[in-house]
Amino acid sequence: MRQPGLAFLAGQGITHSAPSGLRWKDHWRHCLVHLHAAYDGICAFLGVYIEPVTGARTVEHFRPKRTHPQLAYEWSNYRLVCNTLNGRKGDHEDVLDPFTLAPDTFCIEFTSGRIYPDPVLEAREPVTFAAAEATIRRLRLDDAECRGVRTAHFGDYLAGDVSADFLRRHSPFVWYELRRQGLL
Repeated sequence: MRQPGLAFLAGQGITHSAPSGLRWKDHWRHCLVHLHAAYDGICAFLGVYIEPVTGARTVEHFRPKRTHPQLAYEWSNYRLVCNTLNGRKGDHEDVLDPFTLAPDTFCIEFTSGRIYPDPVLEAREPVTFAAAEATIRRLRLDDAECRGVRTAHFGDYLAGDVSADFLRRHSPFVWYELRRQGLL
């Protein structure tokens, strides 16, 4: 995937930015199975398992192809992300990188499923707090659908329909927050 991708870029004469109408060769899709395995199937932005059969898993280019074409075929720039959130991010670069997040950057209010930046960050790390708020807005992580996923997983756990171990593997953000809040 990398070599064919780099050959494609060289053949197009692309070095620093890509023309807006460029028809990309999506060689990165060849690594989707490996990316899914490396992430244990977890969406890097939502923190839930993506079933491969749904076709909803995508290779997200954390640094956009259009502005960083030299990274279009680099594994280090790939994030496994569900199709919906990949589309919401688009070419924007105002989203926190899930690879570099501190563990307690985001919190969940389980009665509503609301996600919010850890209030401690506002005084201690105001730039990170603002970036966390911007990430929530950009990806719409607090919309009804995202809240619904979190509350459903929490409800399934409360009802005894899923174990804590199942939750850890299929909804690790919910599991982590339950553990952090002493609710496991």
